[in-house]
Amino acid sequence: MMLEAAATNNHIKIAHFSDPHIIYLRHAWHSLRNSKQLLGFMNWVMRRRRKHNRNIIKKAVRLVMERECDIVVVTGDICQLALPYDYAAFARMVKPLTDANIPVIILQGNHDHYSGREDSYTAYRTIRDHLSLGLDNNTGIITYNDTEFISLDAAVITPSFKCYGVLDPEEITRLEETLAQTSGENKLRLAYGHFPLLNSKGEELEEFMAMQNAPMAMDLIANNKISAYLCGHIHKPFVTNLPGDVTQYCSGTITGGGVLRFFTGEGNKLTETELVSCF
Repeated sequence: MMLEAAATNNHIKIAHFSDPHIIYLRHAWHSLRNSKQLLGFMNWVMRRRRKHNRNIIKKAVRLVMERECDIVVVTGDICQLALPYDYAAFARMVKPLTDANIPVIILQGNHDHYSGREDSYTAYRTIRDHLSLGLDNNTGIITYNDTEFISLDAAVITPSFKCYGVLDPEEITRLEETLAQTSGENKLRLAYGHFPLLNSKGEELEEFMAMQNAPMAMDLIANNKISAYLCGHIHKPFVTNLPGDVTQYCSGTITGGGVLRFFTGEGNKLTETELVSCF
């Protein structure tokens, strides 16, 4: 299905959630290929399966449709182990949104690199392109109803017990050059990524779990009239300020006690209108 119609009059209603961590155990054990996946599997079996409920996604989808949102942003960790079957399962969970002509834009989190296999990346790209309903995912900037969604995809393959991110400096330069081509004065610009740039206290995250070049990302945001930054990774939701009078919204993990955020964009202003716990 391709996107048939966009919102109008430079008014847009946005929903944001993060970190679904989808996993189906009956498929997982026989699909493990490396130590990172094994650790992720054991973490799920011993701890996370008691905290996460994938059925929450159904409730989130229903709420998005009731609020008549125009677009949904999901900021990474789509799956626990980056298995192709689980990506397909997530796409089925949010299918009512795309059936209703509501695009869902996603990006990878650190868990989405646990496989390191091409079949997993292919599965991710397939659902990414399908869920966005024809919006261009290849430039790092998705434009929808005069709103620019700037992707800060910093997820990389990391060693065991590490979950940091690195944003490619060349990608930052390319984004800066593209954003400089328009003023950004009369349009809404939102950045979205998996990794918070600061923690809930406005301080740097611990190195093992931070975006390692977060200052470069914050400069990009502050210097290009970007109103807000949407993220996840930290499983408890919080809001904090970034340099340049920019608000960072972390929504935690939707299936494990996080929140579903609703925003309204009007002109170049973004307002959070509702915060819903789906538990």
